[in-house]
Amino acid sequence: MEGDDELLAEVEVKAPPKRDEWMTTLPPERKQSTKFSKSTKEGRGDTSVWTDTPLERAQKAKMHYLEAYNEAAALASNEEEKTKRSSLDADLVDKYNKEKRS
Repeated sequence: MEGDDELLAEVEVKAPPKRDEWMTTLPPERKQSTKFSKSTKEGRGDTSVWTDTPLERAQKAKMHYLEAYNEAAALASNEEEKTKRSSLDADLVDKYNKEKRS
């Protein structure tokens, strides 16, 4: 066939590319850590982000939204309760002041 001779002629063994020393050796500050860690790492959090499917990602986003919404609602109700309590305390102090100090 036409062109086969050209393809077969290029089957020569090509030498792998030579890499400079800085590409193949570790810098001195990295040489001590060449083994796996014997202790577990704490506080890494959820590391499944890179394996999540779009469905799982959407479910997690929904869950995080609901958690944030519930937390905000709880904070708002606590703030409302504090203002009620402080107004009741202020009324009680005013009543005491009128009766005892006037």
